[in-house]
Amino acid sequence: MHCVFTRFSYILLLYFCMLTHKLIQLLSNGILAFGIFSCNTPSETSTTTSSSEPVSVIDRHTTQKYTQAKALSGYWLSDSYTQAIEQSKSVYASREYTTKLFGFILSEPELRADTAYLNGFTEHEGGYGCRLRFDPATNQFASDTQTENSYFSSSPFTLVLKNPHTLHMNFTLSGKTDTYRKVPAEDTELRRILFAGMYQDSLSGKEIVFQANGKVTGFGKHSFYTLVYDFGEGINYDTVIFFADASQKNNVWDSGDMYHFKRTKNTLTLYKITPNWETMEHTVDSNGYTLFAR
Repeated sequence: MHCVFTRFSYILLLYFCMLTHKLIQLLSNGILAFGIFSCNTPSETSTTTSSSEPVSVIDRHTTQKYTQAKALSGYWLSDSYTQAIEQSKSVYASREYTTKLFGFILSEPELRADTAYLNGFTEHEGGYGCRLRFDPATNQFASDTQTENSYFSSSPFTLVLKNPHTLHMNFTLSGKTDTYRKVPAEDTELRRILFAGMYQDSLSGKEIVFQANGKVTGFGKHSFYTLVYDFGEGINYDTVIFFADASQKNNVWDSGDMYHFKRTKNTLTLYKITPNWETMEHTVDSNGYTLFAR
């Protein structure tokens, strides 16, 4: 009897232990599920939104503004001016451009901030600019002529990017459109159009190389050159100035060797200029120095 009772007690105890273990498992699973449910359920004070929700209007406008600022940033030169030079092969013959400005500079940090400004200039001087504002409705920058008396006070405009290298300045009142070309700088663009490339000296047969960045090799002692585009002081024809060193370019006209040039499709002819800065009457050699484009 004692053995039976003991065995029965043992079975009962074992069964009780199994029930207790099962109960603990059920409780553990319930607590875990509750915890997961609680973590996945947003509280009433949560500000987090799912990725499927639309971006706020403010964020969208900021993104549009920053995208435009990046695309517009850079140096913009009159396209009518550069096209005329490409056709005539002459800077002097193309000096009368049809756009309101010779060119202008736009800065990405300024366009992104509230200090957007169009820094405009002519071929002679700067100071022809105005503040800009971003219009979220059109996703474009426009002149902010209401805040200041600027060069564009009576000529409000909108900047419309046609492609990465072409920008239109659309004037609201007149309906006129000025076109500008993105370039590294006016000097670089003029050199690219008229001089950049490899040439052969017609007399010695030596190779001369002109680069768009101003470097020249094979032309005597000279290592740098620049083209004149702001005419005056007796220089009223196409002129190139050569320097022994690039550091001399800041003292243009009187610190380098000047040549009148004539450009055709296959030749570049240079005529030595002997300047007289007192009388502003300079002498151009009649005998040219011809280089053949390769």
